[in-house]
Amino acid sequence: MLNFLYLEKFFYYSFSKLNYTFTQTYIQMKHSFLVLLLVFAPSMFGQGSKMASLIENISTQSPSLGLGVGLAQHAEGFTVPRFTVAANNLFGLGLGVYLTPEFRSGVTFLEDGTNYYFRMPMGISFEFGNLGAFLGADLISAAAGKNLRKEIGIIYHVPSVPVDLRLGYSSYVGPTLGVGYRMSISK
Repeated sequence: MLNFLYLEKFFYYSFSKLNYTFTQTYIQMKHSFLVLLLVFAPSMFGQGSKMASLIENISTQSPSLGLGVGLAQHAEGFTVPRFTVAANNLFGLGLGVYLTPEFRSGVTFLEDGTNYYFRMPMGISFEFGNLGAFLGADLISAAAGKNLRKEIGIIYHVPSVPVDLRLGYSSYVGPTLGVGYRMSISK
């Protein structure tokens, strides 16, 4: 426990020397992480039989590919369509990756002064049973000198049909909503 507190203080004081916006983003992401930890920790660290059941649920999931569409409500007041491509439960471990291009033309995007918005968040996901979480960022735009677009969210896989529901949030963009179709790629 002491090591975690030391690391937290180290990162907080290191980041506090940077600009105010970055420090606020760090605090928001830390709070989001703590909320996810509080939501998922009870199911993971309960009785031993619950942990065994969790491992069994993960290992019985078959790998799948997902295609989805969605919307993001940008903080500047416009809605952005999204398209998601995902690979779920790779190697039977519950881990996955995703890529979500976001594009909208015909809007005045204040950050770079263009008449379009384009970002491409990509990241990882972890699923167990019908629930999961995802975490990603748009590192390509950040490397080009634009704001770092980060997102965090939850995934619900509807058990009786191959459909995913994705709810997410980004402090830069706002809430996101998506619906996807899941295709099994089991052997």
